[in-house]
Amino acid sequence: METKIIISLLCFFMLSCSNYYYMDETLNEQGLVTDIDGNIYKTVKIGEQWWMAENLKTTRNYDGTIISKSRFYADDSVKYHYLGRLYNGEVVTESKLCPEGWHVPFKEDVDILLNFLGDNAGGKLKAVGTFENGLSYWLSPNVGATNESGFSALPTGYMTGTYYFTGRIALFWICTPNPDFDENQENSKAMYLHQLRLVNSLDYAQIYQVVDNWTWMAYYSVRCIKN
Repeated sequence: METKIIISLLCFFMLSCSNYYYMDETLNEQGLVTDIDGNIYKTVKIGEQWWMAENLKTTRNYDGTIISKSRFYADDSVKYHYLGRLYNGEVVTESKLCPEGWHVPFKEDVDILLNFLGDNAGGKLKAVGTFENGLSYWLSPNVGATNESGFSALPTGYMTGTYYFTGRIALFWICTPNPDFDENQENSKAMYLHQLRLVNSLDYAQIYQVVDNWTWMAYYSVRCIKN
C-alpha cells in the first residue's frame, strides 16, 4: 500500500514540475540549436529533416541586424514568452531570421514533413493535452493531438492589427524563393509566402498561400528547419 502511494506521489510531482509546453516524450532523435541572442532551442529529427521543436524568439537576424517587426503575443513578453515571438511577413522574406545553417521552411520542406507524417499530420504535430486539464496551452478539444513527431506545436494565435486566437490556432510562416522573379515586372515578388495552419478542432494540417497584402503583413510564428 505504501509503495503505491509513493509511486502516485512521484508521478504527480513529475507532472506538476514539467514544462509541458516544451517537447513531449518522443522516440525521435533530439538536439539543440542556439540563435544569435543566445536563446537555446530543442530540435527534433522527423524523417530525414531536422526541425526546431520550439518557436523562434530572436530579436536579431543571424547577421546581427535588429528585426524591426516582431513581437510577443499581446505585447506581453512575460506572460507569453513560452510562445516565442510573432514575425511580420516582410521580415520573413529577408531570409535572415534563423540561426546560420537553418532557414524558414520552403513549401517543399513542409510538403515533405506532412507526407512523412501521413494521416492526421496535424495531430502528430500538436502538443498533447488541453489547457483545461492542465496539460497543454491548447484549448479543448485539441482534436487528435499526439505529438508523435515531437514538433510540439503551440497555439500562438496571430496578429493582424489586433491579436487573435491564442489557445486555438497555430500559424507558421512558409517562405519559398520565386524562381521566376523579375524585378522589372510590376507586382513580381521574390518570395512566395504560405502559412501552415493547425487548429484545436482538427487533427489535420492545412497550407494556404498568402496572396493579399493585408495577410502578407500579418504576424505569425516561425519554426526553422536545418539546411
